[in-house]
Amino acid sequence: MIVVIQVAFGALLTMNDGTLPCFLSEIFPTRVRYSGFAFCFNAANALFGGTAPLVATWLIGATGNKLAPAWYLVGASLVALVAMIASRETAKEPLAKE
Repeated sequence: MIVVIQVAFGALLTMNDGTLPCFLSEIFPTRVRYSGFAFCFNAANALFGGTAPLVATWLIGATGNKLAPAWYLVGASLVALVAMIASRETAKEPLAKE
């Protein structure tokens, strides 16, 4: 059962990891595409991934609820959903050159 759950989570992760590089690449002009992608991706990973254990421990200590980190993830997901809805589709447009 654990292997099935791990495979299911892996499948969910591929939806993110398969689309993220294309999305981040398309929002930057050609001249700064690699730098913009690298900065956004790595800054988000460092800021949110690096502090996740600290925030989770603090939330549990502050609220006494072991599910508090899950609500933190729900909040982060809602912010990401708003950002995704606000972004515009660029599939039919040429990539920005400058």
